[in-house]
Amino acid sequence: MGTPSDTFELIGLDAAYWACADRRNDTDAGTLFTENGTLQLGSMELNGRRAIQEFFAARNEDNVRTKRQTRHVVSGLDVSVHDAEHATLTSVLVVFAGHGELPIASDLPSTIADVSDVCIRGPEGEWLFERRSIHPIFVGPGAAKFAR
Repeated sequence: MGTPSDTFELIGLDAAYWACADRRNDTDAGTLFTENGTLQLGSMELNGRRAIQEFFAARNEDNVRTKRQTRHVVSGLDVSVHDAEHATLTSVLVVFAGHGELPIASDLPSTIADVSDVCIRGPEGEWLFERRSIHPIFVGPGAAKFAR
């Protein structure tokens, strides 16, 4: 079974993804996935690292251009390490989004979603997403189109 180090690395993988989603780091989100990884965001499914990279590049450009800010807040992260090569993560995601200069007025979350992940060891021993599935449960007017 997994070690405490595996658990911490998987928590870090999850945190790195959300930092990418909120443009809080310079990491290329595609590098967090296997070469043939899948990212399902509501009605949209991206297959392969390149498609994920292209999506995030376009999303980041659009968010900068429109002054859209997001914060993805994760709760109840459950890490299950099945063996040295396989793990799953589940969590609940709350997304706040808005446009303009900071601080942005906010009331309701734009999206609340269930997140489920399948992770595997990469070629250099790092944990990577093989599949990340984000299933919106509640959506508000500020939700991304793919979440509706």
